[in-house]
Amino acid sequence: SITHYLHAQCPESPDEPKGWPEDKAASKIEWDPTTNACDGSGPMTTCIRENEGAIGYIDAAHGHEADLKEIKLKNGDGFFLTSKEAGIDGVQAAAADLSTVPSTAFGDFTNVAYYNMKGPK
Repeated sequence: SITHYLHAQCPESPDEPKGWPEDKAASKIEWDPTTNACDGSGPMTTCIRENEGAIGYIDAAHGHEADLKEIKLKNGDGFFLTSKEAGIDGVQAAAADLSTVPSTAFGDFTNVAYYNMKGPK
């Protein structure tokens, strides 16, 4: 989830007191009341499109389909890539180890994370 990612990339610490606290990873975010509430990929896409400078979090496929701009994330080898740039190589690298993925869609996905993985490019 986005909260796991925020904690992994910028954890709260004595050196980073404004980092993302561990107890907020995997929790519901209490957003500032001035933010736009957009729940679901369709409504989030609309919020991003209709609010100049907006930042939102949706799965890459929805963003690509809507022709939205995508940020680059740093992979485990230090390369900054969009999901399109990581492409099939990134998908294949992520699928190499499925040990944390539950056997059914109803399983617990808490420990499934495909960020900070090593990868080409």
